[in-house]
Formats: sequence, structure tokens, C-alpha cells
Amino acid sequence: MAPQGLLCDYGGTLVEEVGVDLRAGNEWLLSRACYRPAHVTLEHVLARASRVTNEVADRRDDVHLETAWPTLTRLIHDFFGIRFDTPMAELEMGFWKASVQTRPMPGARQALEQCHQWGVPAAVVSNSSFGEAVIRYELGKHGLADHLAFVMVSADYSVRKPNVLLFETAAARLGIQPKGIWFVGDRLDTDVVGAKAAGMTAVWFNPNERYDPSRGADLTVADWDDLMQHVLKPVSSSPRSFGNRPVRGVLVDAGPLVALLDRTDPEHEVCVATLKTTREPLITVWPAFIEAMYLLGRSWLGQKALWSRVETAALALAPLGETDAPRIGDLERVSLARDRRCTGHRDVAITTALQRDHRSHWNDQQRTAHQNPYVPFVAASGPPTPPRL
Repeated sequence: MAPQGLLCDYGGTLVEEVGVDLRAGNEWLLSRACYRPAHVTLEHVLARASRVTNEVADRRDDVHLETAWPTLTRLIHDFFGIRFDTPMAELEMGFWKASVQTRPMPGARQALEQCHQWGVPAAVVSNSSFGEAVIRYELGKHGLADHLAFVMVSADYSVRKPNVLLFETAAARLGIQPKGIWFVGDRLDTDVVGAKAAGMTAVWFNPNERYDPSRGADLTVADWDDLMQHVLKPVSSSPRSFGNRPVRGVLVDAGPLVALLDRTDPEHEVCVATLKTTREPLITVWPAFIEAMYLLGRSWLGQKALWSRVETAALALAPLGETDAPRIGDLERVSLARDRRCTGHRDVAITTALQRDHRSHWNDQQRTAHQNPYVPFVAASGPPTPPRL
């Protein structure tokens, strides 16, 4: 069954930790102190930090409770009487930048972009004493934050994975029942165990091909390409991926589909330029798709190009059910009655799009952007003009 939503771990899944230089981080931190006793050296601070780590931070996994970075920092520096007048959030970010280096996991950015195109919301749930702003910053450095619904860190929620409370909260924020969510993570004891306990599909991200002694994971993948092939690819052809839940996207009528592919169309340049700035996935309905195929009928290359958009998931086809037919009929009757009073026109592709838009609660901002050529039915007051092929 294709996922309705995707939750990912951070370290070891989306990014790989290249190095951590705690000495450099603490040295930077001391340089920002507004007061430091003369006898306190960097070595004193490092020794205190090591003790706090051993007695507090290292025990977090035993009790599944989180200790946030500001709290740990106060345990270290307040002991020496070191004071800061810089906001703690700035100190936290600065410490991170001075001490942590990461690199993106191969294929992670492309996978998140593909999920976005398919209308599958994705988010991050991480065990970290650092706050959400820090983890989002690091993800953003590698282009991994653009399509995330949110970033959740244990520092902001007191509990750590595998505590089910964290998984339940993430599912609620995503707006999807746990059974429709796949959780991808590299740790069996936190990611897989927690996801299973919460009723999610547990995907073990296992780039080193380790053995799973518990056999607890629902699926094991070696990398993000493997994940896309075995987990996410069915989404592009599965009408269940839409269901009746809200889907964020741009609803496209036949006219813009043709204009995107036909360079002689008067709206071609406008549509192409708008596509480059559109971050939401493109979605259409079967009547509009068939109409576009008909209008491209004189050019097999044009029809092939349009079909390839569906095959590569660059364009999603929203499913229609039996319950949609009566409503589409009602819209058509209203449109015919309107035509008797004015010159307005609405074809069946547009009324179908309007019905699918109403049933799936498409994003209102996308539906009211009258200057967006991908939603011309909003502002259309006359019959569509066939393209010049």
C-alpha cells in the first residue's frame, strides 16, 4: 500500500555526520561570554562538559526523555559563573555552526522533491538536544528543507524516540492516521521500534547492510534510491494516494497543459515561466487530460510529451469516484442555464476540475491566484481558444 505521508529521521538518514569538534564549539561559546572569571580556562569548561554529558546527556536513551541544549549549557557555564548577554538561541546556533559538519545522504533531496511532486507530505522527527531552528538550518544547507511540512525535534517536546507520544504528535501534525504513514530511520531501537509501536510502517534505512536481529522492520532499504523504487514509486499511479484528505497542489486545466508543450501557443512563454516559479505539484483530472490529448492530436510528439509527464509523476491525475458524477452533472446544468443568459461557457473538463477541487479541498491560495495560468478556470468567462499546432 502506498504511503499517504512520510516521516524521516534526521541524522544517519537525511544527513551523515562528518565531524563534531566540541572544543571548537566551546571555544566559540567562551568568546561570546560577557563575563568569565579569570581562572576559568577552556580546559575547565571541557572537563565540566564531559561530566555533564556522561551524567545527563548519555542517559537520555535510557529514559526516553530529552534535555535541551540550553539546559545542558547552563549546567556547564553557570557552575563557573560564566555569563552571556547574547540570546540563548543565537548561542545555540553559533555553537552548532562552529562544531558540527554534515553532508547529505545521496539521493535524499531528489526523493523529497519526488514526494512533493506526488503530493505525499514529508516531515522530519529527530532525537536532538538542539532546537528545531538549528536542525532546519542544517537541512537547508543541503537543500533538504524546501519540501518539508515541518521539523520536529525531541528538544522541543521533552520526549525522545521511541516514545510513542512523539510519533503520535508527528502524525497529528501531518494530519494523517499513523497506519497511512511510513517512518524512515536508521536506528532499530528508536526509529523502527517507535514507528511500529505507533502503528506506522517502519522502514529501516540501512546503508551499511547491517543485520536486523529483531526482524522488526516492515521494509529495509540500502539507500534513498532503493527507497524510491520499493516504497514510493507506487504513489504515482495509485489513486489511493489522494483519498479524501486535503492535498496541496495546483489544479491544471487542458489549456495550460497544451500551452506548456506547444511552443506556438500564445500563452506558452507565460506558462513555462510560471511553471519555473511554481513549487506545488501539478494535478489534473481525466477529462482535462483527455481534452489536452485531443488538442495535441496533430502532433504525436506533443501527446507523447504529455503522457511522459504522468509517467514521471511530474503531473498527477486526481481520481474520480461514483459520488462525483451527480455533482458534475449539477454543475453542468447550472452552466447550461447560465449560457442561456450570457455568453459564458464552461466545458465538462472544467466542471470536473471544479468538483474535484471542492471534494479534495485544494489550497485556497492556489485556487484564487487569477494570474496563475495553471488555474484559468477561476477567471475564465468565455470559451477556451484552441491552440495553434
